[in-house]
Amino acid sequence: MRMRSQFLIFVFTMNPPQPYGVFHAVMAAGAVCAVLIGWRLRNLSEAQKQKLLWRMGWVLLLAELAKQLFRFLIVDQGVYNWWYFPFQLCSVPMYLCLLLPMVKKGRRTIITFLADFALLGGAAVYLDPSDMLSPYVFLTLFSFLWHDLLIVIAMVCGTSESMQDNAAGAVKMLGLFGALCGIAEILNLVLSRYGELSMFYLSPKMANTQLVFRDIAQIWGTAAGNFSYFLAMIGGGLLMHRLWRKIRRKRHEESACDV
Repeated sequence: MRMRSQFLIFVFTMNPPQPYGVFHAVMAAGAVCAVLIGWRLRNLSEAQKQKLLWRMGWVLLLAELAKQLFRFLIVDQGVYNWWYFPFQLCSVPMYLCLLLPMVKKGRRTIITFLADFALLGGAAVYLDPSDMLSPYVFLTLFSFLWHDLLIVIAMVCGTSESMQDNAAGAVKMLGLFGALCGIAEILNLVLSRYGELSMFYLSPKMANTQLVFRDIAQIWGTAAGNFSYFLAMIGGGLLMHRLWRKIRRKRHEESACDV
């Protein structure tokens, strides 16, 4: 078993690509393709978009299971690494897409959240891809393709008639974000006894590891790093919300001119 694991590690490893290099540029081109694919799906009916989102939720779930098995069996040699427990901001769309067919009252809020935060998460990682550049080929490609799928999901949701691009929609979207942050913090506290983890990068026991915010944590402490990161996520979500509002208004104006 050990020899087989060593063989698989040899086959699936590489020298980690450098941030902002050729590999990063190629992957960024993939993100542009994701935007174009998502935009081409804008004219699907609402029912078709709902079904597509549900199916993409299953794609994300199966991909996540494959990643978890790969890490558990190959990378960590049968010891579960709680750092990779799937409840980061970029993991949440998997659950929400699968949840969509089961909810009615909060469906518009979920669609709005996915439009704003899936786009934020999918795009932000390309600014700082260091966490995704693994020595394992599968994990590196998985990370980039996962975030490309988030961009497609965001584009589908952002062009959906169910999205609420007004102030009320922003408030509800932030309410859902706050609830998810609360769940993440509970997981950080409850599961920390089993190993290091920082869901949503907000663990009170660990300094933030994200670009810029890790420097804030180093200078002013963990709480300052986490709080500033929390505010940055809120600001990013609102920025995406405003961007969608402008895109949707322009699209409606163009549709009115064509009539």
